[in-house]
Amino acid sequence: MPTSRTTFLSKPVDGERVLPETYAYMTARAKRRAYNLVIREFKKSGISKAELARRLGKGADRVSKMLAGPGNWTIATVSELLFAICGGEPKWDLAFPLDKAKRNDTRPEWLTPDSPLMKIVSRTPESNTAPLQILGNPIQKPALDRQNFFGLGSR
Repeated sequence: MPTSRTTFLSKPVDGERVLPETYAYMTARAKRRAYNLVIREFKKSGISKAELARRLGKGADRVSKMLAGPGNWTIATVSELLFAICGGEPKWDLAFPLDKAKRNDTRPEWLTPDSPLMKIVSRTPESNTAPLQILGNPIQKPALDRQNFFGLGSR
């Protein structure tokens, strides 16, 4: 049973229809990125919602609703908001999120088997234990008495 909430996502394949769920996910992702950009610029600008409403020529209630979430924003909505907020325009670029490795299946690129961090970690627990020290003085561990390990010594 798959536990991932995005198991339906797959890259387009020749001759196959892209699932509506994939379109919905990618659309929501793009809307969220546009919304985050607008909100980040709005907060950075320091203007009030009332000032933004004046700049847009809209009512304050309408602007509050627009800033509450992306809803049915169009490219024109995003462009108008960004220009009214800071005089900027959106910058378009492509990203390919389905080409990225799944997070649970990989390690960071910098963590290679021969990296110093990986050399510290070993498969044998004995090599992973360093002697205990307090302020630079090694602490002597008592020898392990396997006979009396659970306090069940000879009676």
